Amino acid sequence: NLRVLIIDNYDSYTLNLLQLLPETGCSVVVVQNDQLSWDKLRDYVLPHIDCIILSPGPGTPARPEDIGVVAPLLEQVDLPVLGVCLGHQAIAHVCGAQIVHAPEPVHGQVHHVHLQHRTSTDHDALEDSGADLFRGIPSPFPVVRYHSLTVSDAGCESGVRPNMRTMMALAHESKPFCGVQFHPESICTDHGHLLVHNFLAITERWHRTVRRSEIALYARNNLFPRPPLPEGIQKLCTLHRGTCGPSVRPLSGVSKAILPPGLDIVPAAYTLLTHKLSVNVAPDVAFCKLFGNGDGSVWLDSARVGSCRFSFMGSCHSPGSFQVGYRLADRQITITRQNASDASDGGQPHVATSTLAATDTFWDWTSRFMRQFSLLQARAWAADNAAVSEQPPFDFLAGLVGYFGYEMKSESLPGYVAAHDQATVAPDAAFVFLDRLLAFDHHTGDIWLVCLVCDEQAKHASGATPAPTVGSTGDACDRWMHATVATLEDAATESASQIPTVSTAFIAAAAAGEVGALDVNVRDTCSTYLDKIAHAQHYIRDGESYELCLTTQMTAQYHHSATSTLDFYLQLRATNPAPYAAFLNFSPELCIASASPERFLRVTAAGHIQMRPIKGTRKRQRVCCCGQGCERDHRGLDPACARAVDQQLADELAADVKERGENLMIVDLIRNDLARICPPHSVRVPHLMAIETYETVHQMVTTVDGLLHDTVDATQALKGCFPPAGSMTGAPKLRSVQLLEHLEDHRPRGIYSGCLGYLSVNGAADFNVVIRTAAITHRQSNTPKDISIGAGGAITILSDPMEEWHEATTKAEAVLPRFV
Repeated sequence: NLRVLIIDNYDSYTLNLLQLLPETGCSVVVVQNDQLSWDKLRDYVLPHIDCIILSPGPGTPARPEDIGVVAPLLEQVDLPVLGVCLGHQAIAHVCGAQIVHAPEPVHGQVHHVHLQHRTSTDHDALEDSGADLFRGIPSPFPVVRYHSLTVSDAGCESGVRPNMRTMMALAHESKPFCGVQFHPESICTDHGHLLVHNFLAITERWHRTVRRSEIALYARNNLFPRPPLPEGIQKLCTLHRGTCGPSVRPLSGVSKAILPPGLDIVPAAYTLLTHKLSVNVAPDVAFCKLFGNGDGSVWLDSARVGSCRFSFMGSCHSPGSFQVGYRLADRQITITRQNASDASDGGQPHVATSTLAATDTFWDWTSRFMRQFSLLQARAWAADNAAVSEQPPFDFLAGLVGYFGYEMKSESLPGYVAAHDQATVAPDAAFVFLDRLLAFDHHTGDIWLVCLVCDEQAKHASGATPAPTVGSTGDACDRWMHATVATLEDAATESASQIPTVSTAFIAAAAAGEVGALDVNVRDTCSTYLDKIAHAQHYIRDGESYELCLTTQMTAQYHHSATSTLDFYLQLRATNPAPYAAFLNFSPELCIASASPERFLRVTAAGHIQMRPIKGTRKRQRVCCCGQGCERDHRGLDPACARAVDQQLADELAADVKERGENLMIVDLIRNDLARICPPHSVRVPHLMAIETYETVHQMVTTVDGLLHDTVDATQALKGCFPPAGSMTGAPKLRSVQLLEHLEDHRPRGIYSGCLGYLSVNGAADFNVVIRTAAITHRQSNTPKDISIGAGGAITILSDPMEEWHEATTKAEAVLPRFV
């Protein structure tokens, strides 16, 4: 029962080391390298610790602030230590070796290393530690490398070298210190578990033969188990365990029959009424008929049918719904009700504001608000009250729909402090609470109506949060169900020509050449962006980051007042359909039109979490490319010559070193993020760098799964992984964010690079990554609408600067021309 201390050097891969430790039998404490003073670490923590692992991290051990307490620790302790990457370099640096630039920077690449143990005439326990670290590991074996710096002259007892060029491992001559330059915790490194197992064996042997400590007694005597670590030390651990109490999983549909005898369940405060309607109405037609361009209307749109099964839509025009916005600059929350129950104000929206306490965050506010729905019951609705009960096949059953903007990282990213004021035009986070919604099943063609009904007496009895009040009454639900069913049935009988999904004003303006943009600008010129890429690659060469997701922004002003933002979105979805598209029409001042192809994360009601990062894309070949007029299918696509070239493109993508490196860097980062909010050994990678083929592109996609701790809810899961999975920042995440703010001139990204989706009352969530998205703002009437589109790409040491510039502008233009 070893006690392991992991010193986190602010890396985005540190917690992956937990997966290499035994799932049971080890007590692990993770602290950051500046979390405690050296005196407190030495006197309060180390007396209870058996061995230490020094994590990877950005920077260099020659810079004291990059390694914190690691330097005095290595100078003064004699406990077994395993250093990884930066930790490995720190061991060498403290022993007098130089840290220099590697012959070539290597990030996210798999190399084979060869074991070359130096001979020694002394075979005591200490001097064998270097060889024993690799006991049972074949030579050569594949490892993943993330480093730009290396040890030049370690004076070590044992070394491992690829091609005799770069030192890959070392061991101290007299202390039980070992280090490896590669990353044993990476998903693509072989034998990482065995290497860490060997280190633990070295630790146990050292305590038994050198220190002659109590470990040997506990190892031999099961009758007297070793006492746990003191509670105060356990609380120092930076691993997230949630703050929601014993469990946050809703008790939906729980029956008294399955509860222990004598235990009564509190009456459900909310009831979900659902109704399945089998009518043939397309989502765009339904949205135009039911909501049009109305304020507070939202549409989570799986416009690329086949990629996602469900689309959702609704509006906050009911007494039981509201809008909420949050601004970081003044920490103010604004709640707006479009249709308040009190009509004495002439129908004007009710607006209430509050300011968060200094120790509170909007993430915490959202988590507390969603927690009131822990008691739910569900049943079918029908006019004759004789509905056949059928469980909805989707997770979104009323709740919040909206976005967390990129600047919300200041309340989510540990260690981050904004260097400059980054006030944004739009709120930093904004949501609509839907107590009524429509769900479209693209597989079956069914339309589901969902309504959240509140039982006020049961709500107060359960102690649920009293404000803001949400949910419909039973009578209001009946009226809405009847009216919506009638509207959809009428729409199903109308001819397509009677249901224009794009306004006639837009069509007329387009025909007259009046639909256009004014003053289209890219924030960075080509030369400026190339300079920023050069600076980014300089940071990477100096070991500050593995990759940096540099971005810029394209802006335009749209002036034709006769057309609506809904027209814009309908044009976008027609020409650029995407699986995680969305139209969020908060108000005349703010509208979001998104064609995002990438999911950030999904959480089920049972607490299963999944992330699917996309890194690597190739355009498909689907038309004849041989000039011989090959036979085509009924769409005129996919002749034999095109199929051969198309498969070659997919194979090239699968083998592309740069694309695989970028994908791997994000996958390892995601595994680390999930280990904060899931039991580390529940995190799995069922599909690694799989090539998925869509209508126009091949994409390299990895799937990472986990199971949330019972005390972690969906909002906390989002917070723990925000900003989105490193795909919009780089790795290590914290240092990359800090470097990017400098490179991007401390300008806020706003909604771009954040996440957009839903938080459901049953505990589920699904959010995209906000890319391929236009934020449309309108400051006052009779002025042009401002359109802002962010774009960028991951800069690595292998990036071609001009290709990166073209990629960024192409991504932005793919959205903007649809509006102009």
